[in-house]
Amino acid sequence: MTLAADIDVTDDIALAAHADIILIATPAQSLRAAVSALAPHIAKAMPVIACAKGIERGTHKFMTEVIAEAAPDARPAILSGPSFAEDVARGLPTAVTLAAGEVELAGALAQALGSPSFRLYHTSDIRGVEIGGAAKKRAGDRGGNRCRQKNSALRRRQHSPRAALANWCGSAVPAARAARPWRDFRASAI
Repeated sequence: MTLAADIDVTDDIALAAHADIILIATPAQSLRAAVSALAPHIAKAMPVIACAKGIERGTHKFMTEVIAEAAPDARPAILSGPSFAEDVARGLPTAVTLAAGEVELAGALAQALGSPSFRLYHTSDIRGVEIGGAAKKRAGDRGGNRCRQKNSALRRRQHSPRAALANWCGSAVPAARAARPWRDFRASAI
C-alpha cells in the first residue's frame, strides 16, 4: 500500500502530537499506555479519537473514559464501524459512526476525516456508540465472517445514522432503513 504524499510518517511521538486530530488505533487493552505516552505532548483541547472498541479489563472503562483519564486536557471521541482497515485503505465504500461530547466537535471531525468513500455519521451519544461497538466486537468475536457480510451490505446500501449504529454483527437491518444505492453517496457537509 502506498501512502499519500501529504502523509508524514514518524516514530517521534512528540512530533506526531502536533497533528490537528489524533487517532489512536491500538487494541483496546493497549489504549491507556498509548494515550499516557502521548499525553505530555498534546495541546490543550486536542481531539483524540479512539479507533478501538471494547471495555478496558480491570477498570471496566469505555475507551473515551480511558482517554479522559490518561490525557485530561484531550477532547475524547470514539470511531466505531462496522469497517475493516483493508477495505477503507482500498477505498471501498464504508460507513462508520464518530461520537464526541459536543455534536459540533463530532461534526467537524466527521467533516475533516470523511471522503467520498468513507462516510462518517456524527453524534454526541458517546456512550451509545461505545456500547454498540463493544457489543458488536463481542458478537464479531463469536460470529466470524458475519461481520464482513454486514460490511458488504453497507457498501450496497446507505443507512441512516441510527441504522448504521444499530448494524452490529448478528442484527438484521430493517428494510425500511435501507436508502439509496452507494452510487448516490455524498460526503455530508456541516
